[in-house]
Amino acid sequence: MTARSKPLPIIVIRPQPGNDATCAAARERGAEALAFPLFTIEPLAWDMPEGPFDAILAGSANVFRHGGEVLQTLRDVPVIAVGETTAASAR
Repeated sequence: MTARSKPLPIIVIRPQPGNDATCAAARERGAEALAFPLFTIEPLAWDMPEGPFDAILAGSANVFRHGGEVLQTLRDVPVIAVGETTAASAR
């Protein structure tokens, strides 16, 4: 934290479950973290398009939390993951 007299205020807009973790990490570093998730993550029914596929591009671990059983049919398709948490979820 800088030499400010008050903690640096930040607004955390990511959805749960990550919002709480991000706020906690920011507070550990001396920030005043304000939780304002702008949306919720909910699973949707979907039909997989016809393949074959060269890769899956996943920008969030929520892909694997909520993608459903159909994702199991893609276990041999390489995953390009944005971030370590997403990569760990893909594994």
